[in-house]
Amino acid sequence: MGTPVVEINGSIDLLPDWTLDEVSDAYESLPTSTYTLEVIKMTLKTVTPKSGPNANKPTHIIQASFLVADDPTYSGRRLEKSFWLDQGPTGLDARQLKVLARVTGVSQPAGVTLSEWAYRYEELVPPARFRVPIEQIPDKKNPGATTERILLLKSEVA
Repeated sequence: MGTPVVEINGSIDLLPDWTLDEVSDAYESLPTSTYTLEVIKMTLKTVTPKSGPNANKPTHIIQASFLVADDPTYSGRRLEKSFWLDQGPTGLDARQLKVLARVTGVSQPAGVTLSEWAYRYEELVPPARFRVPIEQIPDKKNPGATTERILLLKSEVA
């Protein structure tokens, strides 16, 4: 079977020669180890949690996207992390953001908001990199599955 060619909005697109039935449902989280991550996106968002101490209250988070780099098996894998800002500057997530700024060399100058600081990561070429231990842990939402815990407080300069 050849690769189908489709025209979408006036442009030609080559479609892959497989179906969604061939896609595995299995997801394996990263094994416990230390990885080099690249910061590919950091965005300030307002969310309204459905449960927990902030249920039904608008709350600010920084949503971060990281990319595993320099790993023979997992390079290109994306990881997401939400930094909850509701605990103020003494909260765990705020401390993790401070460590991230230190190990990547992307400081927050005086007068620059958290949102502006987070956006600076998207403008960096090459992307900011750091080394961080990641643990494989049980996934609370999916019994029998695992997920990753990024141990940002133990991060190092890459």
